[in-house]
Amino acid sequence: MNWKDLFQPQVISRGRAYYKRGLVTNLRQTESAVQATVNGSESYRVVLQFGPSCLQHVGCTCPYATEGKYCKHMAAVLFYLDEIRGLAGNKQANYPTLTELVAGATDQQVRDFLTLALAADNRLAQRFRMGVTQTVRENELVTYQQQIEMVFVAHQDRHGYVDYRAADALMAELSDYVTKDIQTIIDSQQLKLAFQVVNSLVSKISNAEVDDDGGILSLVDDCSEAWQQVIDEADMPLKRQLFSWFKEHADGSFETFNSEIIRLLNDNFSEPGFLQSKLKWTEEKLHEAKTDFPNYSTDWAKLHIQLMEKLNVSAEEIDEFCEDNLGLRGMRQIYITRCLQNKNYSRAIRLLLDGQKLVRKVPNLESEYHMQLKEIYQLAGWSDDYRRTLWQLLIGDECGNVGLYQELKRFYSTTEWPDVREKLFRAMPKTANYEPLYAEDMLYPQLLEAVLAEGGLIGVETYEDVLRPQFAPQLLERYVQVAKDLAQDVGNRKYYQEIVVMLNHMGTYPGGMPVVAKLLREWRVTYAQRPAMMDELRQVKV
Repeated sequence: MNWKDLFQPQVISRGRAYYKRGLVTNLRQTESAVQATVNGSESYRVVLQFGPSCLQHVGCTCPYATEGKYCKHMAAVLFYLDEIRGLAGNKQANYPTLTELVAGATDQQVRDFLTLALAADNRLAQRFRMGVTQTVRENELVTYQQQIEMVFVAHQDRHGYVDYRAADALMAELSDYVTKDIQTIIDSQQLKLAFQVVNSLVSKISNAEVDDDGGILSLVDDCSEAWQQVIDEADMPLKRQLFSWFKEHADGSFETFNSEIIRLLNDNFSEPGFLQSKLKWTEEKLHEAKTDFPNYSTDWAKLHIQLMEKLNVSAEEIDEFCEDNLGLRGMRQIYITRCLQNKNYSRAIRLLLDGQKLVRKVPNLESEYHMQLKEIYQLAGWSDDYRRTLWQLLIGDECGNVGLYQELKRFYSTTEWPDVREKLFRAMPKTANYEPLYAEDMLYPQLLEAVLAEGGLIGVETYEDVLRPQFAPQLLERYVQVAKDLAQDVGNRKYYQEIVVMLNHMGTYPGGMPVVAKLLREWRVTYAQRPAMMDELRQVKV
């Protein structure tokens, strides 16, 4: 099968456009696999795996592909491979390609056919005229807006609604419009017009009634990329217009596109004048969010701090801003991270200790603060505090954490540790899971006792490798108890097959074969009326 058969036609078209624009980079290949990066509004990693004569697997990190669909990034890499490895496999022998047909035609044949094709397709004619003349006619924007309207009309019902059956086709056609028609406008350097057309499309889709199941994500990506191209190529007067538009519409009015609008604002417009304006803007947004949407206020605070850093605002002023906004959800962690980056360990510790007082009755949060404190004490070289915090964690929510146990153990000599360990075990809650700690210190008698006390086979199976050399009889006895309990219940064949697996494993123990044989003799009498069970027990190796 040709790989192109896996993709929707519009995805093939967009993948080809990505390939032709040179967006496939960092390609690495082996005999059976290929990895590459495809750059668009964001960079995504594509992985291809090949069998002896076919494409076995394709994967991409973009949102569209995570839904199990074949995306344009995959297609772009495959087009790239077609060029360098000749993997297309769709050329029939002695049958000319389109490129060969055009090359063999006369100029007049090409002109006549092109005229007929353009006359039959207004959108194609518009794209051709823009690409050739690179001029904007009066009311050009209206023409493009009418084209967008016609795309919607073709997929709407009589009430103007696009149901789920038509939504995918609509999104595909709109994406095709962005990557072809709007891309032609950008290539013609009519950047203001391109920006206006993208905005018209975004406004239309944001206000339309569409029962979409996620296909819009790809359209958002395409529009974002078109916006980015316009920003990259715009001169300063146009850039000021773009900036004003993005700022005005970062209020959620285009809900689906809002995160991309904010991202583009944040990632671009880095000239000092824009930065000052963004700083004032984020301050206003932060004030609004505190009042209306407190859960989102930290996002604006974080963005505000980033802008302050870009403007080389003094560290003291940034710290003061953080202190003033500590009441915001998540702000304390942002400030702590900043302190750690600046190696201001004392302030980070003070923030953690103060925060700890506020969350003592919140499950898990106190443990998280202790973990952070432990790491900062370690970074700062405050050994006593580091050791004390490890102890608090191990007798609290992190009892049974082998990593922390090993860290604490390093503070003591081999002669000191047994006494310290006993004190630690006595201080830990009675419900603590001591088993991983017993295994760490090879306290196998205590480990066996704990494993057998819990019932079932979970502990036995977890620590069987270390316990079996010394305690095989005790473990085998537990297996016998569990096997007998399981056999009492009536089950299906799969259930009996699991018992067979257990019996065969028991047979690998010293003295295990006779024990298993005895069980089988008893069961053939006790459970003789279970034909499925009797049939499966024939698979036991005795």
